Formats: sequence, C-alpha cells, structure tokens
Amino acid sequence: GARGQGRVEAVDCIIVRNVQSGVVAKDVGSNVKLVRCRLSENGRYGLSVREGGAAEAVDCEMTLNNHTGACAWHAKSAVSLLRCDTSRNGHHSVGGRDGASVRVE
Repeated sequence: GARGQGRVEAVDCIIVRNVQSGVVAKDVGSNVKLVRCRLSENGRYGLSVREGGAAEAVDCEMTLNNHTGACAWHAKSAVSLLRCDTSRNGHHSVGGRDGASVRVE
C-alpha cells in the first residue's frame, strides 16, 4: 500500500490485497487525497488515518476490507469522505476513535 508522511495524491487508482492497510496517513503534517480510487480486500483497513494525519477521499470505493473501510484514530487525525462507498467490510464501514474527526457526506 501507500504510506503518506508528507503529501500523497492518488487519482483513479486500484489499491488491493495489502497485508495491513491500503493507504495510511500517519503523523502530523501527513496529507492524503484520493479521487476515484478503489481500496479493497486489504488485511485491516482500506484507509487508515492516525497520529495526527489527514485524508480526503472523493468518489472512492473502500469495500471488502477485513476490518474497516476507513478509520481515523488519535487526536488531531481527520478524514473526510465525499460520495464514498464504505460498505461490505468485515467489521465497520467507517470508524473514528481517540479524539479523531470523521466527516461523511
């Protein structure tokens, strides 16, 4: 998968079958933008945002992941999902915990 510790932008990508997460935004200052991407069949999460990272996904599919489609954790972490399909994951569609911010439209 892709791990962002800076700026990552992916458009029209297919990111599947990774051991952990399809895409990770980790640490303060990390910023990931996904447009029309499919994050599917990953070992844990389609999109993981943690430890102060930020991510925005537009028109993306985050399905069939073993745990959660998109998850944000730890204070200052933020994820925004606009017109994304996060259905049919093993445990949850979308998750936010430990003070993280999640916006779904």
